[in-house]
Amino acid sequence: MAPESLVRIVQQGLMLAIMVGAPALIAALLVGAIVGIVQSATQVQDSSVVSVPKVLAVAGVIVLAGVWMLAQVVGFGEAVLGMISQVR
Repeated sequence: MAPESLVRIVQQGLMLAIMVGAPALIAALLVGAIVGIVQSATQVQDSSVVSVPKVLAVAGVIVLAGVWMLAQVVGFGEAVLGMISQVR
């Protein structure tokens, strides 16, 4: 297996990690910003007020997009395992 193909596999793995992690991170970012604005407006400064909505938002995203995320990871794993026979 050429070094270029290994670099391509690592690059694809990193892109997959970004694609799979992005929905949950974006949801946490949006919920955190909204809750921060509400906290500023109401002057409630409790850290648990931020944590619970973020956890619920990330859990919701994982429930909604979990099948897609798992399919992407499994597909990549199968492709990488299929390339093992090409290793000298």
